[in-house]
Amino acid sequence: MTHIEFVKSKIDMAGLYFVYYGSANYETKGYRGISHLMEHLMCHRIDKIENNLLRDGIEWNAFTANDVIMFHWTGLTDKIEKYKYKIIDLMLADFNTKEEIFQNEKKIVLQEYNDGFNVIENAHSENLDRKIYNIYNPIGSKKDLQALTLKDCKLYFDRQFREPHRIIYISKNNEKAAYQHKPHIPNILKTQINAIPFNKYEHEKLTKSYSNSSVIYQSKMIHADFAAIIFICMMLGSGMTSPLYSVLREKHGLVYGTNCWLERKNMASGYISISLTTDKKSANKCIEILKEIVDNPDKYMTRKRYNIIMDMTKVQMRYAELFRYSHVWKYVLPIEWRVHANLEKMTYKNVREIYNKHFKNFQASIDSVEFK
Repeated sequence: MTHIEFVKSKIDMAGLYFVYYGSANYETKGYRGISHLMEHLMCHRIDKIENNLLRDGIEWNAFTANDVIMFHWTGLTDKIEKYKYKIIDLMLADFNTKEEIFQNEKKIVLQEYNDGFNVIENAHSENLDRKIYNIYNPIGSKKDLQALTLKDCKLYFDRQFREPHRIIYISKNNEKAAYQHKPHIPNILKTQINAIPFNKYEHEKLTKSYSNSSVIYQSKMIHADFAAIIFICMMLGSGMTSPLYSVLREKHGLVYGTNCWLERKNMASGYISISLTTDKKSANKCIEILKEIVDNPDKYMTRKRYNIIMDMTKVQMRYAELFRYSHVWKYVLPIEWRVHANLEKMTYKNVREIYNKHFKNFQASIDSVEFK
């Protein structure tokens, strides 16, 4: 049985987390999307105490990422203490989902699938991943989801959900921390992902037309320097004074907003993605400006900008420590992905060196699965 890992909270709030590594990285053709469907099914284990949790103000939810599935409950310490072991018992029970619940949740997941592909930037990004990396992400394949059976889920339960990799409990009642500083990560999450030619993929088209365009400006797959790259993405895209926002929106009026992040595909691989939506006639102009920004770090990645983001990150560290009960990623992800754990190494010189290493040869795509 998985041991509970204890973390001491600084305030009178607590959080209980079930962590399952693997997720969509385990999925093969015929089963793409099963992790997300199983997340929905596992949530029904709490049905019998749902009203009690609601009455006591406990917030809970779950999500499925490419490499991890997490269920989480947060609330006042005495309320979480009240249900902690009941939740654990329910989550560790055998798989006994009824066919009616299975069919209903499959419909819901398929509706979620359709909703996702009705958002232009989501559809654009998902189709690119399918075309370039043969990655279907947690949303999965519609064909596979439609064909999944309750028996498939029972078999997958034994592989992915029989026991969580981690049970993390954050509470002020914990006298001292006792958690895995170096958690065991399945080998499949340490395997580097690279681009592969894959022409026979499931291309999902939008079911309605849009007057605007989705623009994605993306790096090749990266296998190192994750924490520093996340910091650099904040330098490029955080706040209304960021290079991306101030130039594309404030100076040129081409976009409402922009996104810049490191897209984690597993613990060993991710790519930098800058995305935005704009009107169709402005898409190529946006790409020209994106290239000008990314290719000119001396102009945009200044020491002043570095100092602002460094100060902001240190404030975020204090916030995360104070509200530790709801900031669990530092206990879930390997140290290579955690900005706060690597902040001392991130000198301006180091950040610029890593920028020069990875922020080059970006590729642009407009509304399609091809890069220009």
